[in-house]
Amino acid sequence: MIRSIGSLCLTVKCLAASRSRIPLRMASTVSVGTTLGKADVLRFWFGDEYFEDREALSRPGYMESQNDRWWMGGPEMDAQCESFADLVRAAGAGKLVGEEWEEPNGKVARVLLCDQIARGAFRGTTEAFAYDEVACGLSMQAIENGEDMPGILTFAERWFLYVALMHSENAETHELCLARFHSYLEHYPELEADVRFGIGFEEAHYDVIKRFGRYPHRNKALGRENTPEETEFLAQDDLPAWMRSQG
Repeated sequence: MIRSIGSLCLTVKCLAASRSRIPLRMASTVSVGTTLGKADVLRFWFGDEYFEDREALSRPGYMESQNDRWWMGGPEMDAQCESFADLVRAAGAGKLVGEEWEEPNGKVARVLLCDQIARGAFRGTTEAFAYDEVACGLSMQAIENGEDMPGILTFAERWFLYVALMHSENAETHELCLARFHSYLEHYPELEADVRFGIGFEEAHYDVIKRFGRYPHRNKALGRENTPEETEFLAQDDLPAWMRSQG
């Protein structure tokens, strides 16, 4: 059952505080010698619309128009993500500081770097997941600050804040993720089909966490041993595509 908003607010604060104490697995070297910045991240991920007609990101049809690129981009998309590798590592190490990165869309850019872009840049390696805790913490900060609201962030920007929560292996974080996706229905009734897709996608992820307490498809990359049940589960022919995307 989805919790009350008051309970969820307390959950956000507790989870965010706990994450601040978790030692993060960082790359051994972090380079910030890059000319890429926040605007480059946002343009790369959301397209020229972000700067030419930002409200397009909250209109019917936008999410569908980006689906192939975001979710089925393949080697070409991964190569583009790799060009942001230094910036990903800088974001993961907390080195992207200053006003532009602290703004609501600066948090979105850092979440994208640590969550989505990291998965493309480092596909099939441990580093693909190394910055998940950072992304999740940034998403929770934005939610706690009330920044994930219409008039501050667009539908698509909020979407990727919530996807970062979806990647957590913490059950309470998934409760929060579900609640935030459901909040879309109040704000964007014209985008109900997109919202329902997001809710279903989160429920599929949460079902795996409820069953195993973690994502078994990450075990190999993270050096974790499969349980017999996980081995059987991963051998299914109909394993969801999102569980196969990292090889």
